[in-house]
Amino acid sequence: MAGPECVRCGTCTAVCPVYRLTGQEGHSARGKMLVLAQGLAERPGPALAEILGRCLMCGACAAVCPRQLPLLDIFAAARGGMPPDAGTRPGRRRLLRRLLSSPRVLELLAGLGLGLARLELLPVDSGLWRRLGLPPIAEASAVVPQESFPSSPAVAGDSCQLFAGCLARYLQPEITQASRVLAARAGIALADLDGQGCCGLAAWSAGDLEEARRLARQNIALYRELPGAILTPCASCQVQLLRYGALLADDPLWAEDAARFSARVRGLFDQFPSSPRPSPAGGRGESVVPVYFHLSCHLRHQPGLAEGPRRALGQVPGLRLVHPGGPDLCCGQGGLFQQAYPELSRSIFAPLYQQVVDAGTLQVVTSCSGCLLQWQTELAGRDSGIKALHLAVFLAQA
Repeated sequence: MAGPECVRCGTCTAVCPVYRLTGQEGHSARGKMLVLAQGLAERPGPALAEILGRCLMCGACAAVCPRQLPLLDIFAAARGGMPPDAGTRPGRRRLLRRLLSSPRVLELLAGLGLGLARLELLPVDSGLWRRLGLPPIAEASAVVPQESFPSSPAVAGDSCQLFAGCLARYLQPEITQASRVLAARAGIALADLDGQGCCGLAAWSAGDLEEARRLARQNIALYRELPGAILTPCASCQVQLLRYGALLADDPLWAEDAARFSARVRGLFDQFPSSPRPSPAGGRGESVVPVYFHLSCHLRHQPGLAEGPRRALGQVPGLRLVHPGGPDLCCGQGGLFQQAYPELSRSIFAPLYQQVVDAGTLQVVTSCSGCLLQWQTELAGRDSGIKALHLAVFLAQA
């Protein structure tokens, strides 16, 4: 375990969303590394699982660590050593990971009507929506009707492959449709494969590294013989797909293919030129709605990954982009963190929400599926008038 390498400088405590809220040492990366350095990982149990679990895996600590320790890899591996029944709501989190790992189950749920249509009977203000970690389906699907932007035309340009991600493929398919529209604008012929599963981020974050590797192999095999770059509209998926090379580096049968796969991965929004496009006749023109772009922690803390979405937004003529005062804040979603610690998650979200409200924002845009769910879930319980959209949908409407 790499725990002894931590010099306990405390740089991580200044950026950790959980520690800044609670002030508890065990909630910081420094505290976790101290616990692991003391050998407690060899005596796994509920107490250690709680210490490791109260982490968003956002990467803020790793981004500022003076020693450049691979903190997220360390914590993921340590979580993998915990007994299955340790921590908060372990059964529910295991169920969610298994659900995300099965394309057949996801397709079945999607076939029920935007994934779980029976839940339409549940009142919008029911607290069960929060417990499920989903926005009310009526809220999520009605935000942007699918006919609100044109179908993508046939394109005879560069051929690329789409990795839509679970949210776009199964629950909010307007994101997939919007991705095709944007690719067509950029002159890209975008193929969308059947059989896509989860990228594996949820499994990896929970420490289920074998499941994460299984999902990686499944996706690598699916795309191995297909030409072109692999484009994804989801920031979380992008970061996990880029991780495949390292995840399978010690597998002699898959290491080369995994490295090749990760080298092909691009964010969908990386394909846009830097110059703004002219307003189309009858188009949106100058925006009258103040827009806040929520940059996910995954992109913010990975060098070079934030430029694509920002450049894509810069293409929108007349966009009124809001820049709230203060640093970019985490939304508190953190994958399965929101499932395990909903109250803590909402407390982390609260200052971000207030910052956005104070800036006069009426629309929130993000490229991260997890962040989008967090925003839609939280906004559904507030009378703010703010709507949350995926960046692909927003740009396809522009």
